[in-house]
Amino acid sequence: MSEENTQEYTSVDYLHESADFLRTLGSLLYKELSSDQIEALAQYDFLAMKEEAESELLAEGFGGLGLYLRRKGTNVRQDLAVEYASIFLGAGVIKGLSAIPYESIFTSDEGLIMQDARDEVLRIYASNGFGIDPELNDAEDHLAFMLEFLAGMADKTADALVADSEEAPAMIQTQIDFINNHIMNWIDELMEQVEKFATSVFYTSVMKIVKGYLIEHKAILADIAE
Repeated sequence: MSEENTQEYTSVDYLHESADFLRTLGSLLYKELSSDQIEALAQYDFLAMKEEAESELLAEGFGGLGLYLRRKGTNVRQDLAVEYASIFLGAGVIKGLSAIPYESIFTSDEGLIMQDARDEVLRIYASNGFGIDPELNDAEDHLAFMLEFLAGMADKTADALVADSEEAPAMIQTQIDFINNHIMNWIDELMEQVEKFATSVFYTSVMKIVKGYLIEHKAILADIAE
C-alpha cells in the first residue's frame, strides 16, 4: 500500500472515530443522562486520556471527568440530573441568568432564543442535507445539534474521501467555518455560565473537552484538506 493510500485510510478512520466522539459529546449536553449513559462513560479511561492529551484544556477536561466518575456515588444519576437542570434548564432565557446552550441566546442583542443565529444554522444544515427531528420541537442552534451536525459531516467527508470525491475539500471547509462562526464565537461565554451554575466538575469538564476537542479537530481537518 502506498504512503498516499495509508494517509487516506488514516484520515477516513479518524473522521469516523471523530463522528462517534462528537455524537457522544452532544448526547451529554442535550438532556439529563440515563444510568446506562453514565455507566458507558465510566468505561472510558479518562485519566489515561488526560495523560495522552496534547492540549491543557483537554487534559483538564479528561482529568476532571475521570476523577468525577471514579468517585461517583450511588445517587450519581440523580445528582447529575439535578446538576443538568440547574445549569442548562435554569433561570429562563435571559442572557446572564442561565447557561441554556443555544447560540441565539449568547449572540443576539436581546439574549433570546430563535434569533438570527438559529436561522443561519438551519440554512447550513439544510444545504448539507442535515435536519433536526421535528418531533423534538427544539431550536436548531442548540450546541448538541451542532455537534451532531459536525459528526454527520465528518462521516460524509470520510465517505467522500473513500470515493475520491472532489467535494471533500468543500465539506472540510464547511466544518471549519461552522466551528469558527457558530461555536467558537460563543463557547467561552457559555463555559463561564456553566462554571457559574455548576456544583461539581462534571459539566465544566465536559465543556472543556468540547472546546479543546473542537480546536484539535479543526487543526486535523485542515491537515486532511492539504
